[in-house]
Amino acid sequence: MPVELGFAEECDRPRRLTSTFFPSKIGGRPAWLALRGIPSADDVKCGICDVPMAFLMQVYAPLENRDDCFHRSLFVFCCLDGRCHASQDQAKCFKVLRSQLSRHNPYYPSEAPQSGGEEDGDGEGGEGPAASPPPPATADMQPLCVVCGLRGDKQCSQCQLARYCSKEHQAWHWKKGGHKVTCKEGAGAAASTSDARFGFPELEIVMEPEPEEAAALGAVAGNGGEDGDEDDDEDGDGGEGDTQEGERRRMAEYRQTLKRLNLNAPKAEGEGGAGGAGADEEEEDLSWFEQHMVKPDVSFMRFQKRVSVEPDQVMRYELAGDPLWISSENVPTDLAKCGNCGGERVFTFQVLPQMLNYLKVDNVQATAAAAAAATAAGAPVEAVLATIDWGVLCVYTCAKSCGRSAGDEREYVEELLVEQRISAQGTGVGMSG
Repeated sequence: MPVELGFAEECDRPRRLTSTFFPSKIGGRPAWLALRGIPSADDVKCGICDVPMAFLMQVYAPLENRDDCFHRSLFVFCCLDGRCHASQDQAKCFKVLRSQLSRHNPYYPSEAPQSGGEEDGDGEGGEGPAASPPPPATADMQPLCVVCGLRGDKQCSQCQLARYCSKEHQAWHWKKGGHKVTCKEGAGAAASTSDARFGFPELEIVMEPEPEEAAALGAVAGNGGEDGDEDDDEDGDGGEGDTQEGERRRMAEYRQTLKRLNLNAPKAEGEGGAGGAGADEEEEDLSWFEQHMVKPDVSFMRFQKRVSVEPDQVMRYELAGDPLWISSENVPTDLAKCGNCGGERVFTFQVLPQMLNYLKVDNVQATAAAAAAATAAGAPVEAVLATIDWGVLCVYTCAKSCGRSAGDEREYVEELLVEQRISAQGTGVGMSG
C-alpha cells in the first residue's frame, strides 16, 4: 500500500476533532473510540517517573475487509518531563494503545450521516436531509478527568463536580487550572479562570498520499553508491583532499538537516566565535563527523531525501511497510510479540521529529532555582536542561489486530513503540510496550 503522510493543521471546527468524527489529531484530549473501558492514569504512567503521561496524538486506521476493525484508532501518550526523555530508557516515556470496533457497536451509527449539516461539522450549512443523531458524549458514558480526558475515578471533595484521573492532575487543576476559585464559586467542574493548558496544543492531522517522486528519491538514496562516496570523488581522483571535501559537504548537509528537524548538531562553521575560530570549528566538526559518521549514513541520506519532498510532514502511515529510519545504527531486529495474543507485530506508522515544532515544547534552560537545586542535590545540571526530543517514533501493532479474549473487558490494548534518537552524542534506540 502507498505511504500516507500526515500534516498538522489548525481545525476551524473543533467538533470535528471529537469521537463522533473519528479524527486523527495531535494534542488536546483523546477522542476515545470505545466509550467504555477508557484507560485510567495507571494505564499510561511514565515508566521512569511514574506520573501519568499526556496525550500526544491519535490516528484513525480502520482495516478494510475486517468487520471487527471497521473502526480502529491508535493513541500515543508521552511524558511531559524532559528529564525522563534524557534518560537511557527514553522509550519508557511513551505508550501506545489500540482500540477497535465492529460496524455495529453500542456507540456509533452503522451508516454515516447523509447530510452535510451544521451538526456534521463540515461548515456547509444546514441543507440536505437531517443528519443521524450523534452518539452519546464520552462524558455521558464514563466520568473523565477534566484535565486530561483519562478515566476520572476521583472527584473534588468540596464541589463534588470535578473529576480527576489522579492526585497529580487534581493538584494541577487546583493550582494552575483555576479550580481553586471556581470550586468555591460553584461554577462547575470544567469552568476555569486560568489560561493554563495541560499537555499539547490541539491540531488536526490531515492525511495525503506520498508523492511518487519522494518514494523514488528514497530508493536512489538507499543505493549506497549513487548517493554515497562516489559523489564525493566525481570531480577528483578520490584522493585524501577530495575525501575531506566530500566529508565537509556531508557534514554541512547533516548539520542543516538536524537543525531543520529540531535535533542537536555540532556548531556550524564560524558560529560562536570571532577571528580565526571558524577554521578550528571546521576541524572540530570534521573530527566529530569522522568519529560518528565515518561513512555516509545510508539511512539518514534516505530519510533526508525522501522527507525533503514534503518537509512539513509530521507522520507516515504504511501498514505492514518499512519504517524510514533516521540512522543505520541501532535499528531493532527483535520486536516484542503482542502482549494480548502472543502474535507477531508489524510496522504501522511513525512520528517524525517535525511534530516537535508544533508541540510548543520549551527547548530551554532550567531556571536558576532549578539549576541551584540540582547542584545542591549533587545532580548534574544537564538533568534539568532536558526537553522532549526524539529522532523517529515507530509504532508496531499486532499483525492480526487481535480482539479481546473471552471474559476480557479491556477496550484498549497496549502496542509497541520503538524510539530511535540521534544527536551530537550518537544514536540510540528504545522500546515501550
